[in-house]
Amino acid sequence: MLHNACIMDSYMCGIKYLRTEMQPKISIIIPVYNVEKYIAECLESCINQTLKEIEIILVDDCGNDRSMEIVKEYARRDSRIRIIQMAENQKSMLARFEGAKVAKADYIMFLDSDDFLELNTCEIALQEGFDYITFGMFRYCQGKRRKLFIFNHQEFLSLKDYSNWLYRQKYPNLSMVGKLIKKDKFLKAMDSFTKRKISMAEDVMVNFFLICECEKFLNLSDVLYNYRLNMASTSQTNNLKKIKTNYQDLEFVLSTIQNASNKNQKIASLYLTQLKDEQQKTMCKIKSIEGRLSFKDKLERFFFKKSFALRRKIRVKLGL
Repeated sequence: MLHNACIMDSYMCGIKYLRTEMQPKISIIIPVYNVEKYIAECLESCINQTLKEIEIILVDDCGNDRSMEIVKEYARRDSRIRIIQMAENQKSMLARFEGAKVAKADYIMFLDSDDFLELNTCEIALQEGFDYITFGMFRYCQGKRRKLFIFNHQEFLSLKDYSNWLYRQKYPNLSMVGKLIKKDKFLKAMDSFTKRKISMAEDVMVNFFLICECEKFLNLSDVLYNYRLNMASTSQTNNLKKIKTNYQDLEFVLSTIQNASNKNQKIASLYLTQLKDEQQKTMCKIKSIEGRLSFKDKLERFFFKKSFALRRKIRVKLGL
């Protein structure tokens, strides 16, 4: 199924432009699905980067709005834009994978199509010699933004050192955005587990395997990514069928990380704890919608949250 994704050249898209021979230093990969309201802002933040040696890979994940019409109009004006057509909707993890497989740069950056970058993101983030570079994120909502993730400038020259640091973070950033990644490390990580179409917790799963492949890590103090709070997203839905699918996805991700926990037991423990909290919360939501959330369920959720908070305090303060 994944092999049916194809690169659309300028003529297949009905677009004709001059191609440059520039070797990109960063490939920005953007899955596109029903974001006609936001895609222009997303693309503007890419084409106007202060670092010009980039390519912008748009992965058409088979939406049904005008998103790709807008993308193709931008492609007419900027030859750095490449379009990949998925055979059918595969969700962001598999769409990113297809984009990474054809990326020309050694470094890749994932950008959600309803988010946008600061104009100097690529220039600042490009720190060669590191495998995994993380930078700060703004949370953007209704025209206002606040800092969501902030880091001190810090280098980690071994997986062990980075794991020890990450384990003690109160609110770890487990997403695949807000990062610059060595492409070969990402592709190797994606070959480490069974891939399937999922909508929930896929970033956590990929991030776990990616970290296990990396050796040199860098946190930047700059805040360079704008994350748009989207109330229509999968995690915010009240649709019972979608919530049940989310629960199944969580089970799959939990099982996948548990089976590979020997790769990095400390990070696996951190990620699994976060996932189990989300899993229990999702089940309570399902039962509530179905009208079968019992007092026992509420009590179990209450004590789980208390236990989760206590274990987090111990983890952050003592590293245990």
